[in-house]
Amino acid sequence: MFDINVDTGITKYVVSNCGGETQFDMNGEGIVRINDLAHRKMGTNNASWGICITFHDRVWEMRYEGLGALNLAYNRTNKVLTVTASNGAVTEITH
Repeated sequence: MFDINVDTGITKYVVSNCGGETQFDMNGEGIVRINDLAHRKMGTNNASWGICITFHDRVWEMRYEGLGALNLAYNRTNKVLTVTASNGAVTEITH
């Protein structure tokens, strides 16, 4: 399970105990899709649990142990999504 802290550039909220597939509309700027990878690997991080995050043509992997905490912050001026982790590590798979 993991928590997601979301800042859409207009509103902020927390979604707790996520799992499976989740998606967020960034106020009409696009959909962020989050898929629970469980033990499957995408990148090089060897942590036990994983999440795949996609937004437009960008893909990130977050790996964590225990309870992960994913942070999503959308900058409406620059139209950029920043993906970080409070408990875990985030790697961008695409550039």
